[in-house]
Amino acid sequence: MKFLSYRRDGADRIGAVRGDQVVDLTDVTQLCNLGEALRKVGPEQLRKLAGQGSATLALAAVDTYRPVVADAERIVCVGLNYEEHRVEAGRAKTAYPSVFLRLPSSQVGHLQPIVVPPRTARGP
Repeated sequence: MKFLSYRRDGADRIGAVRGDQVVDLTDVTQLCNLGEALRKVGPEQLRKLAGQGSATLALAAVDTYRPVVADAERIVCVGLNYEEHRVEAGRAKTAYPSVFLRLPSSQVGHLQPIVVPPRTARGP
């Protein structure tokens, strides 16, 4: 089950992807933040609600994705966590993957533009 955070008609919403459709979960949970929904309702209940709900939107019609968990306090990332990525990045083989933190403000939704600060140096 894939969950998503998105904006529709100017309102933040959460939903579940079922095939090429979105089952909106905002109305049934009264929540528009996926992190809060996972904490308060729980992933199993969200899955159940998504299975019982009717698809309300074609996935292709979602035009504004939000960060999946918009209220994360910290984001712990695992880098080089699979061989294909390690090779693609040209990194040496290690016994353990790299772990790094990201700031919540550095998240963007799927297909949303990344804002690059004007003073950021861009590499080759």
